[in-house]
Amino acid sequence: MEVYNSAHGSPINHGLIVTSGLVDLAAAQHGAATYEVSDMDDLDGAELVLSPVWRDANRTLCQAALAMGAPELVGPDTALLIAPWLKVFGHHAGSA
Repeated sequence: MEVYNSAHGSPINHGLIVTSGLVDLAAAQHGAATYEVSDMDDLDGAELVLSPVWRDANRTLCQAALAMGAPELVGPDTALLIAPWLKVFGHHAGSA
């Protein structure tokens, strides 16, 4: 089994960047309610970040992408991490 070397980049190429970008795009299409200010105590240094629901969606999709694209890195949690994907789409990405 080949061991993943982080010097070669992501084990699923640009999959995590693409997934995060798609979540950002979807959130932007739903308006200002999908964002919140990162630090209300320091408005000068604050930035807009995804609301908790959208952050959870991003994390869930990125975990599923990693579990499907590089299951050897995820190990026994693979089934758990792809379960939300299967619940929504009914099949493993790339199998249909």
